[in-house]
Amino acid sequence: MLSVIWEFVVNFLETVLFYQFVNMNLCVNTDISHRRTKQLLFLFLLVAVTCIMNFSNTSTFLTITVTCALNIVFAVMFYQNSMTVRIFWGFLYSVICIVAESVTILIPQIFLDFQTVDIFAGGSLRVPFTLLYLALIVVFLFLFSLSKKDNICLSPLQKAIYYFISITGIMLAHYILFITMEMMDLFQNDSFTFSMVLVNIFFILLFLFLLFFIYQLGASNAKVIQLLERQKTYEVEEMQYQSLIQSTKELREMKHDIEQHLNVIEHLIANGNETELSDYIGSYRKSLDQVHHFVSTGNAAVDCILSIKLEQCIKAGIHNSWSVIMPTELPIDILPFSSLLGNLWDNAIEACQRLKEKNPAMEPSIQFYIKPFQQMVIIHIENDYDGVILRDSKNEILSAKASSGHGIGLIRISEIVNEAEGILNLSTDNHIFTVHIMIPLKETQHENLDHNH
Repeated sequence: MLSVIWEFVVNFLETVLFYQFVNMNLCVNTDISHRRTKQLLFLFLLVAVTCIMNFSNTSTFLTITVTCALNIVFAVMFYQNSMTVRIFWGFLYSVICIVAESVTILIPQIFLDFQTVDIFAGGSLRVPFTLLYLALIVVFLFLFSLSKKDNICLSPLQKAIYYFISITGIMLAHYILFITMEMMDLFQNDSFTFSMVLVNIFFILLFLFLLFFIYQLGASNAKVIQLLERQKTYEVEEMQYQSLIQSTKELREMKHDIEQHLNVIEHLIANGNETELSDYIGSYRKSLDQVHHFVSTGNAAVDCILSIKLEQCIKAGIHNSWSVIMPTELPIDILPFSSLLGNLWDNAIEACQRLKEKNPAMEPSIQFYIKPFQQMVIIHIENDYDGVILRDSKNEILSAKASSGHGIGLIRISEIVNEAEGILNLSTDNHIFTVHIMIPLKETQHENLDHNH
């Protein structure tokens, strides 16, 4: 009875590891109704089939074939990656199990004259061997996770130590089993054999705990790094927001000042003081040279951002052309929208400045427009750049900057667009960096044609 319970536990844990493995590498299809219930029933079916085949002395080949087929069916049914990817990961887990089982069983057969009947279901050493088998599967899963930089973050030295601990732990577990088998054949002492089995079980569990602890440290490091990057992003957005508030204040002050200047001019005209009027207008004209290039699109936040960025372009000697047709209601909140525009312009201006530094004879330019199109808001910006592109491990564009410390701007842009269920397209043809964004409107809106420059 105990052996039956143990076999169920082993097959259950093996199935749980399979579930974790496919979840780690595939995207769940959330459109399936009662998905979790169906998954649970399928996994229990997999456990039951495996237990029945193990106790009925079914051939190893047939057992592996059936479980592999069920693994593939599970991956195909409940995940939404391409068919090839789903089949691959479902099949790969079966390969991992085959390798783990081969290493666990064949090594004692090769190095020791050991009867395999002791490690089959109901055998005297079934428990430590199955635990070692599961431990080896866990090691493979951890190593797969280690290759995913988004899930776990360890330094090269820490990774090397992790690999060393994994290999050494498996070798030591085998060595303890070797000693157990030798002592069992030599002394034929069930009590001593049982004690050695307990030692082996304790070592394997301690080994797995150590691997899990290191994995959690790496996962925590990855989360801390993500939080720090997000905090940095929010700090930049807060600075942009404060700059927006300051620009709005300056616009209001300028409006008030213009009203005062007009009153003075009207008074001078009414009194016929042409000389004083000419001097006053001259002084006022000089003061205008220090004023920002102000934009009026009908949206105060957009006005402030464009005014600031266009002024930066003028000071940096960057040509620009722009056109803005705003919808009556933005499809996203003003704060992320301001961050989106600010990051787009910051990236473009920095790329143009870097190009001018490398080649002062160049005259870089920025083209920008916002316009509604078929229930979408299109945001488009393109700029000249020096041809240097930073890409991630998937060869996707991370930044138009050479340093690996950059790229946060595009990451934040992508996050905002995804949150708004929009589409982001990047291109880098002919030394022109283009960002094209389409965000769906929340409802049918009448476009505001306040400005088209």
